[in-house]
Amino acid sequence: MSMRQKLQKLLYNNSLAEVRKGLGILVLHPNLEHYLLPQPQLDGNGWWLGHSRHKAPYMAFAQLWWMAHQAKQGLLPEGQPRKIRFKGHPLRVIPENICALQNLRELWLQDQEIAVLPPTLASLKNLNILGLQRNNLQKIPTWIGELEDLRVLYIHDNPISKIPSTIALLKHLREFCAQNCKLNSLPLQFGTMKNLLFVNLQNNLFQHLPNMLYALSDKTRIQLQENPIPADEASTRFLLSDDSSSFALSPDRKEAHIPLAIQERRRINLQYPKAEQEPFENKSSVSEEDSEDTSLQQREKASVSISFSSSSNTKSLSPPPQNTLNSGITPAKVRLKTLNLKSRKITSIPQKISQYTNIQQLILSDNNITEIPGWLNVLKELQVLTAENNHIQSIISEALHLPQLVHLNLRDNQLSTIPVTICLCRRLRYLNIENNNLNVLPSILTELPQLESIRLQGNPLHEYPLVLTKMKRLKYISLGENLASWRSNLQKALPHVQII
Repeated sequence: MSMRQKLQKLLYNNSLAEVRKGLGILVLHPNLEHYLLPQPQLDGNGWWLGHSRHKAPYMAFAQLWWMAHQAKQGLLPEGQPRKIRFKGHPLRVIPENICALQNLRELWLQDQEIAVLPPTLASLKNLNILGLQRNNLQKIPTWIGELEDLRVLYIHDNPISKIPSTIALLKHLREFCAQNCKLNSLPLQFGTMKNLLFVNLQNNLFQHLPNMLYALSDKTRIQLQENPIPADEASTRFLLSDDSSSFALSPDRKEAHIPLAIQERRRINLQYPKAEQEPFENKSSVSEEDSEDTSLQQREKASVSISFSSSSNTKSLSPPPQNTLNSGITPAKVRLKTLNLKSRKITSIPQKISQYTNIQQLILSDNNITEIPGWLNVLKELQVLTAENNHIQSIISEALHLPQLVHLNLRDNQLSTIPVTICLCRRLRYLNIENNNLNVLPSILTELPQLESIRLQGNPLHEYPLVLTKMKRLKYISLGENLASWRSNLQKALPHVQII
């Protein structure tokens, strides 16, 4: 048997090991390559369409391996491909010497039955587009973050269940498609990818809206259709169903971008609000008779302050506030500014408040509230939220989508985490989270450009709050006695800040 016949038998074998052995022989006898492997030809745009005109299962692998070998030997200085796409028989395995193709800008490996990505792929520093859709990948390797110039990453239609946190190192990534996978969570660092313009997470296993998605740019288009996300977590920032494809994804969206069905529902709610005689558990200090006697001119004032005091015997020189919630006045006629529910012994925030979207100050102190609900984000004009001395254990991520919020007081609660969506409170200046159960300060606080005062005392922080040193607008920090050991270091890093 001649050398050419032996090599031909190895290259056309069904075993990858035999093909590798044949390629080893080809290195020693490169003159035989012209007769056994199709010569790679690039078109005018730098495309190389890897294909197999034979039925050998690993012929595409042999072609790519040999081209990379020639590039490594300096035999393809001008003819290295900039784009590669395969057709015909699948590649199945990516050769490890692919790192020699340093001119590569686009690598399309869809429908190639690939199960593992070689680590040498991380050496393609100039790669802009990587298409891995419709393969057998079960995980994305951590070295994906080394592809520093990557703009587009397609991994959809793979049985992938986890995304590594190193994906956040792809600072230039603009498109990320991971639909039809098995994802149920995203790394927290995903929210730091500010250049993302399109994220497709359709048909996965998300049971809740991932908090880190709220930290992305308002220009990012996010699709979450066909996920088992409860309807009460629906958000106009994300596409949760096919009939909401006309949603605008920025906080300052226009009404015209909202589906007609939802617009009609809102119109009906405004014209025919539900008549509830007692919206809250406890009665107001103002009786219904007093409300009925109130003149129409007083009802239509531009601003109304509502106060729910627990003491009915307290006298005041000022006239008693009108309880418009019990007076039968529709929300369309009244512009509320302040709603005081202090010391009302309520265990949850009444959802009736969501009809009064003009509220600027909401006081919930000294109650038994355990959760800040997500629907609170409808109060787009809210500037002050005070919920101190409650039993709040969690804040639903959507609740902090409050673009006008300036003052947030959550002192004396049971919070162990702060949602990353706090970064959406772009005007927040005062943050009081004293006497909670926080162990670590989230780094997302650096995304609050206006924050001037933060109170931390009484929290069991076990990590030095390095995030505070990156907040240049800070003027005041309250650490307390339990965190006093960090005061000197923080004062050196922030000499202009008052630290007590």
